Order: sequence, then structure tokens, then C-alpha cells
Amino acid sequence: MFTLHLSASVLVSLLSLSASAPTADDCSQLVQNMTADELPKILGKWILIEVFADDGVFKSMYENIESSWIEFNTTADNQTLLLNSRTRSVPNPHQKDPCVGVPINMTLASGKDLEIYPFDTLPHSKFLRTCPDCLIVHQKDKYQFLQLLGRTQTVAVSDLETFRKQAACLQLPELPVFHYDTNKELCPE
Repeated sequence: MFTLHLSASVLVSLLSLSASAPTADDCSQLVQNMTADELPKILGKWILIEVFADDGVFKSMYENIESSWIEFNTTADNQTLLLNSRTRSVPNPHQKDPCVGVPINMTLASGKDLEIYPFDTLPHSKFLRTCPDCLIVHQKDKYQFLQLLGRTQTVAVSDLETFRKQAACLQLPELPVFHYDTNKELCPE
């Protein structure tokens, strides 16, 4: 009787996992790059909600972050994006101000897809299609990460579920390396 009950439990668990895993057809719809003409959609302020990464360096970096926001603005040349960001670190007795801000000029890649190059030495980042109040940044080289950002401190549960399916399609680990706790304060502008 115990064996039958255990086998049934395992079968139900496996079926629920396979039902929630996206299919190849799902993935072709879920993982679509934004195009260069969609640039206006990414402009403005975004709050980091969740991150998946397949590299331990990212995991340790995000373990030390409480909150983060970014803001994209275009420059006069329309070939450069100005990224302003503010990140609040986990409290540290050796740190005066837990908030760090970094302005970065990023080059827009010429081509069909919306891509940016943060630095000449780093791989490009692409943006994936998502909900209207969400932004997804995907970077892949020797490692990859996928970031979900929102216009507000939270996104709809359905949008978070879709993001997690996108991470599964990209074969990222099942658990995020960062999830924003809305009880944590954002850094001021």
C-alpha cells in the first residue's frame, strides 16, 4: 500500500512539473526580442523585480542587493542610451551610504533587434517582449542572466509566471538569484 501511494505521489508530482514546463512552441512565443523601433518602450524608470542567472558570481552579487532601479534616457545622437541607476546594498557596518549610483553611456547596436552594449568589453544585452509595464533584459555570453523590471515595485502574478517560463525556456536555473522584497526601501533619485 505504501509503495502504491508513493508511486502515485511521484507520478502526480512529475505530471504537474511537465504541465508547467513550457514547450518548444511556447518558448518560440515567449522568447522574442524587441525590435529597434520599440526603443521608446524601454525609456524611463524601472525597478528590479527578479533575476535569474546561471553563474555563481551573479548569485553572490545579487545576494548583497536589497533594491535597485534604473532609468533609460536617449541622448542627442540617438545612438547612445544614458543609464542612471541606484542600488541599495544589504546593510554593512563599514559602509556609510548603502545607496550607490552609476551613470553609464550605452551604445545602441545598429540592426533589427533592440540591443545595447554597456561597455566595449562586455557582451550585448537584448530586450525581450513582455507585458506593457515590464522590461526584460537578457544577456548571454559565457554566462547568462535574465532580469525582470517593472514600472512599479510589483508586477501581476501572471506576468511573474510568464517571466519564469521565459527563464525556463532559456535553460536558466529554476530558482531566481534575486527577488525584490517590497518592504525594502528604494534609493532616492
